[in-house]
Amino acid sequence: MDMERAAWSICHSLLIVLFFCNAVVPSGSSSVLTPGFRPPSVPLVVSNPYLSIWLAGDHLYDAFPQHWTGTTVALSGMILIDKQPYRFMGSDIDLASDPMEQVSLSVYPTQTKYAFEKDGIRLNLTFTSLWTLPLTYLTYTVESIDGKPHSVQLYYDNTAEGTVSSTSNSVTWNRKPITGYDALYIGSVKQDYLENSDLIDWGYWYLLVPQEANVSTTIQHSTVCREAFMKQQKFPPDDTNKPRPCNENWPTLAASWELGVVSPGTPVTKYLAIFYDEIYSIRYYGTTMEPYWRVLYNADIGSLLKDEYHDLVLEACDELDSVVTSELYEAGGSNYTTICSLSWRQVMGALSMVWNNVTNETWVFMKEISSDGDVSTVDVIYPASPFFLWAGPDYLKLLMKPILELASNHTAMYGLNMPCKIPYAPHHLGRWPVCDLDPTTGEQMPIEETANMLNMIAAVFDVEFVKEYLYVHVITASKHNIIMLVLLVVTWKVTLQ
Repeated sequence: MDMERAAWSICHSLLIVLFFCNAVVPSGSSSVLTPGFRPPSVPLVVSNPYLSIWLAGDHLYDAFPQHWTGTTVALSGMILIDKQPYRFMGSDIDLASDPMEQVSLSVYPTQTKYAFEKDGIRLNLTFTSLWTLPLTYLTYTVESIDGKPHSVQLYYDNTAEGTVSSTSNSVTWNRKPITGYDALYIGSVKQDYLENSDLIDWGYWYLLVPQEANVSTTIQHSTVCREAFMKQQKFPPDDTNKPRPCNENWPTLAASWELGVVSPGTPVTKYLAIFYDEIYSIRYYGTTMEPYWRVLYNADIGSLLKDEYHDLVLEACDELDSVVTSELYEAGGSNYTTICSLSWRQVMGALSMVWNNVTNETWVFMKEISSDGDVSTVDVIYPASPFFLWAGPDYLKLLMKPILELASNHTAMYGLNMPCKIPYAPHHLGRWPVCDLDPTTGEQMPIEETANMLNMIAAVFDVEFVKEYLYVHVITASKHNIIMLVLLVVTWKVTLQ
């Protein structure tokens, strides 16, 4: 059952992309990307609108990463090479002053890959993010490149900035018993569920580190953790001065690995996972909905964290990235491939998959990021629809269902009766993460939104979908719209052939 869940989750996280592509997976797919391209912002930990962390810099060690709003979310990385400390992620006065040299950066549809070199050591760091799970793996591979053995230690930490809307808010922390892992977590004391649109103030950020010899973890003041590592001292016990403000002696989740001697030809790989448990993701006309993973795994993080799961995820993501970039390259060359790979991450980072506990089915919502923060704006979903039609049409259905439910006057069963009294498609559902908008108020785009919906319905046309929504949907109530839809369906089918 665990493997079935893992396989199901991976397939959905990767959009089951292989169904549309029979291409042979090329070796060395980095050649299809534009050499030296540095995105305006590099995706690092990107799973949904709240867990969306990027780097606005040329090098991973130039500055701390940021949430898409521009708010700092401090992730740090250091390495000891023959007892000499260097940093490779983040920049602060209490991190190593000298950085490794960043020698490459590649952004793929599901992964971001960095490479660093210093003193005869090469460090490959890969960020692998899933969508249906608020999970990102950081995978470190260390190898000797000068033919000599080297003593190596690795370090990671993150503060609590990713769990609060303001760093003056108080946070608390603890450990969770999860078989095979050191599971450290931190989160806001207030736990104001669904109260903030852009920055989360509820749920818990987990640092998950596989238990093994020579690995250490702690929850402590950031400076204490970092200095202990650089001085090759043991981590102190977990800080008990809690709760306290996020910015007061910066409570930090930290991990270090003693790799021992790394010899030529014997690379060493370690990994950790960043996981965010939102607990609740969306409120839809009175009904609060959980993230889908909580239903799939019975809210048990441990049931999805298996040793083979990390390896399975990376293998699947490598294959997906190769297949997709190969297809993109054949269609438009390296520049097109590079831009589309980044666009993939941007689209996926705007989505949240939840469990509708009223109808017992999966729904997907899209946030209109960097503008009004609206939920599932039709004219924002529409320009993203070609992505879903190419990568997984079923996801476009899951995005349209919440809109069609409102337009079909079904909101009463969710607790808030909001009749849809407009003879055209709604513009959006509310302000993230709460759907409570009266369709007769706010922005109205009758022709544009109705045309958008008709086009998308036609594009994903199937009999069951039509039976469920089409005959009761207000935008298809007129004879004119039914005729228009039939013409659109025919046009789509001919186009796809």
